Amino acid sequence: MSEAALLLASGDPKVLQSAFSEIEGYLRAQDWKDHDVGSALTAYRLLFPTLVNYRGGWFRADRFSPHNADEWFAQPEATVAGVEFMVNHIDLLEDDPRGDDAPDEAANALAAALAFAWPVWFKAFYGIDVEIRVHMHDDESTCARTISFFTKASA
Repeated sequence: MSEAALLLASGDPKVLQSAFSEIEGYLRAQDWKDHDVGSALTAYRLLFPTLVNYRGGWFRADRFSPHNADEWFAQPEATVAGVEFMVNHIDLLEDDPRGDDAPDEAANALAAALAFAWPVWFKAFYGIDVEIRVHMHDDESTCARTISFFTKASA
């Protein structure tokens, strides 16, 4: 789990406030004079996704297709948790609700907010417990900010 997610998991109100302030920045980054509610809806759907149940796994509806999941299930030694993890994977630099590359601080804050919001949302609305995996990687050739989840029951 990332440092940001671990800090969030501590329940420190200052850390939570900081993370949600960054998310609020995503929503305010748009010119609201143009009534761009699309960005707000994108951020909402990212924080509180609709899930579908398929072959014993839980998948984000916006990322799910039976064909894609079946391809992952067909892999040797595929597990429900592994397929959930792959299908639910999000690249935070590509999926920035503002539509451009997120700076490190914003990507870290988004990862922390998702790591906090998803388990609460999924438990409250779907009755499932999930494990969140956050990966932050920088080197000379790549920069990655990814997050995914799988249900604890499938692990």
